[in-house]
Amino acid sequence: MFALGDITAIREPKMAARALRHADVIAANIRAVIAGGGDMTSYEPIPPVLLIPLGPEGGASQLPGMDDIAGPDVTSQYKGRDLLVDRFADTFGLTQARA
Repeated sequence: MFALGDITAIREPKMAARALRHADVIAANIRAVIAGGGDMTSYEPIPPVLLIPLGPEGGASQLPGMDDIAGPDVTSQYKGRDLLVDRFADTFGLTQARA
């Protein structure tokens, strides 16, 4: 049995980005089971991350390994341009989001 997202007992914020990482681990483990039960991959929580975009060129972020708040230049590189929509285009057979 595998679980991802809000139903997990992992002590970390319940966020979609975390569930995507859960899914990667689950997919690897299902492949291992299909291949004959090889080594299972363990999920390792990541440090807190907070991205708050304000339009395509604004916002602030708290990123792992950074003591300071990242400004709009860094935030827009990660999330501001398209709110991470482009990363799902291939998954759902869609064209890339417009910039």
